[in-house]
Amino acid sequence: MKIALYTYSTRPRGGVVHTLALAEALQDAGNEVVIYALSRNGLSFFRPVKTAVKLIPFSSRSDEEFESRILRYIDTYVEALEEETLDTFDIHHAQDCISANSLYQLREKGLIPFFCRTVHHLDDFTSPVLVQCQNRSVIEPDALITVSRYWQDRLESIYGRTSQVIYNGVEQRFFQEEGNRRLTYDQYELKGKTVFLTIGGIEPRKNTLGILRAYARVKEIIPESVLLIVGGDTLFDYQY
Repeated sequence: MKIALYTYSTRPRGGVVHTLALAEALQDAGNEVVIYALSRNGLSFFRPVKTAVKLIPFSSRSDEEFESRILRYIDTYVEALEEETLDTFDIHHAQDCISANSLYQLREKGLIPFFCRTVHHLDDFTSPVLVQCQNRSVIEPDALITVSRYWQDRLESIYGRTSQVIYNGVEQRFFQEEGNRRLTYDQYELKGKTVFLTIGGIEPRKNTLGILRAYARVKEIIPESVLLIVGGDTLFDYQY
């Protein structure tokens, strides 16, 4: 099959990392895969990618309101994809709210027959514009995939949408040998220290502030301790 995967960014966010891994796995299984992504300020993906990639330029504006930027993300995506030959793909697969809204518009214009979306999570938006954007990204796809039973149940209870659970896979390269582990300890000067590790983006839904406050108390009790925060950039402009 020929498969198009769509993501909103080239930065190492969870959904983007998932997109690249999925694309490469599908290609290794014998499919032809193309990844479409918005490229903010000309940035390429954070790592080399084995599949075909088409980046859509998006320029930042320092004085732009967040809601306006999200809508411009979608408009930019749609305008660029209208110039692509999309009817050669067997599957159109959105990985986030922005790309799902873009594919919805393309389907309404008759440029694609259907699309599916993987829902990694839902955000607690309060802005009417962003709430509508998220709702449309869940209601409009012809099929939904989720990564856990929790989100499958949430989609059913909130939107009445059924979805297929496909759990995230495991990449062998993340399981380091003992020698590599020692190098990591040396690089970050962790020898002899108690290490606390948190993995995820730095944002409210990851409870980043709670983790920092908790570790501040731990540090008083265990002075020889280190907190490692491993997470990618975030779409949102969170300021604490």
